[in-house]
Amino acid sequence: MNFTPKILVVDSDQSSLDLVGSALTHAGAEPHYVNSSNRAAEIMDEAKFDGVFLEWGMPEVNGMQLAGQIRSSKSNSLCPMVVLTASKDPGTMKECFRAGINFFLQKPVTQDKIQSVVKNV
Repeated sequence: MNFTPKILVVDSDQSSLDLVGSALTHAGAEPHYVNSSNRAAEIMDEAKFDGVFLEWGMPEVNGMQLAGQIRSSKSNSLCPMVVLTASKDPGTMKECFRAGINFFLQKPVTQDKIQSVVKNV
């Protein structure tokens, strides 16, 4: 029996959603797309995911706040989280890991990097 991981992808940029979703599909995952961090927070209470890719600089609820909500959700508190960020600030990575992020990918990301993270998780 094959396992198909169900991955939530949260990004306000459609091209990033498309890139991450395509890479996840090629890696054998089932991506679920959300372009709103508020909607992502709602979904985390409604469904169980095997992982989350999230943009750190979302315009509504930022990545740190969303990570905190995911870590406190009943169904998804232990799911691996991958942050996507364009930030070049060295403190951003520390902030991500303190918020419970497991993997840090700096934009622009490639399909190979995304697939590598999925396979390693």
